[in-house]
Amino acid sequence: MGNYLCSFDNFFKGWSPFALAVWRALPAGVILLALRPTLPTKQELPWLLLIGLLNIALFFGLLFAAALYLPSTLVGVGMIALPVIGIVVMAAAHKVHPSKVQFISSAILIVAASYLFLTSSTSISLISVILLIGSMTALIAGSIVTKHVMKTINWYKLLTWKLLFGGVILLPIAYWDVNLRGINYVSAIPSSLHQWEAMAWLVIGLTCIAYGAYVFTIPLITTTELSFLELSIQF
Repeated sequence: MGNYLCSFDNFFKGWSPFALAVWRALPAGVILLALRPTLPTKQELPWLLLIGLLNIALFFGLLFAAALYLPSTLVGVGMIALPVIGIVVMAAAHKVHPSKVQFISSAILIVAASYLFLTSSTSISLISVILLIGSMTALIAGSIVTKHVMKTINWYKLLTWKLLFGGVILLPIAYWDVNLRGINYVSAIPSSLHQWEAMAWLVIGLTCIAYGAYVFTIPLITTTELSFLELSIQF
């Protein structure tokens, strides 16, 4: 996510963040579908829609809603708390308690994130914190569901269709953000070679490859370990 926010700040200033999220999800899904065509079965369809809603649409929607109240750098800082949210969700939902190393690491992350927030010159609203926590909870919940359904659904098919469904769900949100909110955004079409190169990096590098590797890893490790992996990747 850090790479994504960095690209947003450097190459897509003035864009609707929701429109950029659609750009990241839908083309990547189309590329993956073209490379290996798949079709979900009737039994798989509800799960893929749910994961697309949680991991793509709801996660990005809440995250970018938080970005409306905070600079993107502080949003990235807030994502430091992701492993902590993962531990809390797993403890509440599955009674899985963290190891001593995970607990100490989480405490360090909370202290670091709190320090960076408290020393920031930007005023921080309660709603922005709630939206950030909501986005991380949606991501962890989606990962838990993903881990469950990957027992029967191939990882590549799941990756492809959750990107496609998530991108489609984001389309009306992006339309509302661009056309109905009264904000004068820059046209959501790359207008320079540098922007096209950055877009290719977002779609192919960060989504098809990096996010694909992350999805492939989901069934191999625990959800708590996965939340720490998400932090290290920061895609």
